[in-house]
Amino acid sequence: MEIGSRIKIFREAAKVKSYELAQAVGVSKVYMSKLERNAKKPSIETIERICSTLGITLGEFFADDIQEVSPEIKQIINKAQKLTPRQLKILNDVLDEWIDNKKDCT
Repeated sequence: MEIGSRIKIFREAAKVKSYELAQAVGVSKVYMSKLERNAKKPSIETIERICSTLGITLGEFFADDIQEVSPEIKQIINKAQKLTPRQLKILNDVLDEWIDNKKDCT
């Protein structure tokens, strides 16, 4: 997957508008648009600032298993980012339990 597509997927998952990301990263709206359309190639420094702004690591950004995220998953991610570490642990435990129970039912 091309870098611009990755930027757009992670930006949308974080519910950040393109112009907001551009402002936070210190580039123009036009340049950010060109990045997302793969019309320009960002420097590694720009990618690092994008990742930092979106709260992801370079490893996550370049992971091979990135895929389109459904609107429902985007909502969950957005909500989960607002939780405390304790709340995240509880949510993770609940999800694990639901997944384990689903396996038992099939």
